Amino acid sequence: NSKLIRLLDLVDTIVSNDEKVIVVSNWVQPLRTIYKFLAREHKVCCYTGTMQPEVREQHKNTFINNPEYKVLIGTIAELGESHNLQVANNVIFYDLPWNQATLEQVEERVHRPGSTGTVNIYSIITRGTVDEKVYDIIMQKDGVSQYIVDNSLNFNNPQLVMYLMGMLQANK
Repeated sequence: NSKLIRLLDLVDTIVSNDEKVIVVSNWVQPLRTIYKFLAREHKVCCYTGTMQPEVREQHKNTFINNPEYKVLIGTIAELGESHNLQVANNVIFYDLPWNQATLEQVEERVHRPGSTGTVNIYSIITRGTVDEKVYDIIMQKDGVSQYIVDNSLNFNNPQLVMYLMGMLQANK
């Protein structure tokens, strides 16, 4: 799985630089596989809705407070709101949520007021797969919402401009 190989390589590089990383997915099943591979080399904390609340909070606190734990894996739904995870400066999306707002919510858990340093956001998107299609949908939906809400149109995205002008069907 080229996606998993890329993820493992990214995590190894980040951890070798003595930085913390959060890996997120929409689903628990890929995280189980990711955990099996990452736990061979790294101390990994988890945060998913399938865990008892007190156990996942313990994992989160270990990730935040113990410098030996550099990796936190979790679901987008559970890590998307009400967390301060600025001890990490790297987020890897193994797969993407269906809208830009959810994506930004997860990113904001790391990029908080008082954060220092650069925050790196990685999205693993495999060409020719559903990942690429989801990314295109997210970008088009974001472009449409920016146009409607902010009256802002990105002319660097000719497909979106043509779509908004009624010259192109969605996601063609």
